[in-house]
Amino acid sequence: MELKITILVDNKNSWMIDYSQDLLNAISSKGHLCNLIHEQSEVKKGDVLILLSCNNIFKSLSLNVFNLVVHESDLPEGRGMSPLTWQILEGKSVIPVTLLEATKELDAGKVYGKINLKLNGSELI
Repeated sequence: MELKITILVDNKNSWMIDYSQDLLNAISSKGHLCNLIHEQSEVKKGDVLILLSCNNIFKSLSLNVFNLVVHESDLPEGRGMSPLTWQILEGKSVIPVTLLEATKELDAGKVYGKINLKLNGSELI
């Protein structure tokens, strides 16, 4: 079954831009229709919206069946904006990354999974 999947990165200067293109290519190679956008106004009705490195809160949650957020903290701890930045500034070398459903309340949706991102110590903010 072909899914319509949109990746939104509303920060055009984000370090995630290159990785979001890799994600788009991986999804497309599985036979799904996938596009990468940088403006919330470009989000259309579809199956899945993936929110990566977004500076703005996305509120049109009814447009897609699933609205997935990738958040760099061990939710519910670390809710809020720029969690990766804050943890690097705190000197952490292992950063939990959570995949969750976007809801009207920030970083409060159903958690689908968590992995750890290991830093090498040379990262800058």
